[in-house]
Amino acid sequence: LDVEGSNDSVLFIEGLAGVSVKLKFPQIDTYLQNRKVAINKATLIVPVESISFGNIPESNYPDRLMLFQLKENGDYNYVYDFRLNDPYFGGTYDKVKKAFVFNLGLHLQSYLNPLNTNKPISDLVMVSYASNDSPNRVVLKGVGGKSSKIKLLVTYTEIKQ
Repeated sequence: LDVEGSNDSVLFIEGLAGVSVKLKFPQIDTYLQNRKVAINKATLIVPVESISFGNIPESNYPDRLMLFQLKENGDYNYVYDFRLNDPYFGGTYDKVKKAFVFNLGLHLQSYLNPLNTNKPISDLVMVSYASNDSPNRVVLKGVGGKSSKIKLLVTYTEIKQ
């Protein structure tokens, strides 16, 4: 997992005309290259940074974060998991994990499917779900942090022929 242009330890999300984050998954092609797999589950866990920037109370976090597929022309598409079932997709704050959690199994499967002629690029954009009418903000742990980094957990079954 990579954040566009950096391996920062923190990421900033803010509504209105605020800040969004571009996520890249550069190792997905090489990790599962030449394998036929069925994605059982893919969970993106984005922990909140509360130590360095502890002055933002949970009540000021966005109610939900959203992920969009980034198209080659720069437009956004909803990820397949959101289109299938909004609550399943997630994006809400988990108080136990102290993180925003997303289910991305269908998105990842569609990306890896060699028969998909409309294959999406792997890049995603994370924004505040109510970005048009809420100035809520949150600081998240990035990939360059020392502990509890953003991570993608993938469970898959390799298909043998």
